[in-house]
Amino acid sequence: MVTPARSERRRSSPEAELWKVLGFLLLLAIALYVAVYHRPARLPVSGVATSSDLTKGGKSLSSPGYFAEFRIEREKLYQKQISIIQEMLARSDLEPEVKQVYHARYLALMDSMGKELDIEGILKTKGWDALAFVTSDSCTVAVRSESLTSDEVVVIADVVQRITGLGLDKIAVVVARDE
Repeated sequence: MVTPARSERRRSSPEAELWKVLGFLLLLAIALYVAVYHRPARLPVSGVATSSDLTKGGKSLSSPGYFAEFRIEREKLYQKQISIIQEMLARSDLEPEVKQVYHARYLALMDSMGKELDIEGILKTKGWDALAFVTSDSCTVAVRSESLTSDEVVVIADVVQRITGLGLDKIAVVVARDE
């Protein structure tokens, strides 16, 4: 027979784990946003933000190594998140509602990863090296380029809009260039 105290611990433990994971993901998203973009302005399709002042470890955002390193770090982070979610889903003591939350987070993570990969791949075929960051309600794309014309920003925004379904007001384009 399960005592009420033991039963209560089971309920709070998965819920506490869920909140820890969700808190970690939120902090991670905020840290990535601040570290990489330093609060870029949302762009109208006719504008372009520059990010010449952003560096990481002495490398400029537009250096070839930065984009490659960032992709590797992002992949490691995503694998860690997936691992945590899968561990929680494998637990037999989780309540169905909690498992549903973890499953939904897993699907959202997979969706974001796929959209980021699609955006980066399509932009690569069009001649741009880019990093895409997709959330449920926004997308920021850092494009390695000296500058972008209004027409190029429209093309990039169109690619993002078609893949994510987001409105133009939810899409930011950041030019990563050396100055």
